[in-house]
Amino acid sequence: MTQRDRELLAADHQRISQLAEQAEAKGREADTLTMMYEEFNGFERFVAQRLAPALAESTGELLSAVTDGRYDSVNVTESYGIEVYDGHEECFPIEQFSGGERDVISLCARLALSRLIGGQANHPPGFLVLDEVFGSLDRDRRLHVLETLGTLSSATDAFKQLFIISHVDDVRSSPIFNEVWRISEDSDGVSRLENLGVSGGVDE
Repeated sequence: MTQRDRELLAADHQRISQLAEQAEAKGREADTLTMMYEEFNGFERFVAQRLAPALAESTGELLSAVTDGRYDSVNVTESYGIEVYDGHEECFPIEQFSGGERDVISLCARLALSRLIGGQANHPPGFLVLDEVFGSLDRDRRLHVLETLGTLSSATDAFKQLFIISHVDDVRSSPIFNEVWRISEDSDGVSRLENLGVSGGVDE
């Protein structure tokens, strides 16, 4: 074996040693990430087990108010999937409902979650912002949702102040609002904020 061969062999051995060290380090990183993943999954399951029943109950109460009692019982799975009872025995995943019904169910779940989180905080934010949640609802459903929001606003600190953004004309005439504002754009493309008062009535 020549000197050149010995040098090449030594260089190869060094590279192999470095690769082995890198592989060992990556293995330790993978073990750490696996442990973190398992811990987070366990925590998520713990939270789901604690939160899901309360979330299901609160969502069911809101859904019953909005749908006149047609749907009044909800199940929330550990993966936070929403299932709604149609009657006392049949339970269907939210995906099997019509688009408008899905929006109502999702909105009630969002409100329920906000109420639960706000109720647990030492200093709840006290306000809720809803952006374009009425577009797919028929007029009766919109009225029920608005009435429910008004009741929640007066009954819980979590919803003392509501900011509702909507392009639906009859929403602004709801009696739950203390003030109605409109954003319009002038001919120069400048946005303008206009106070429409309490009723929201204004000539179009």
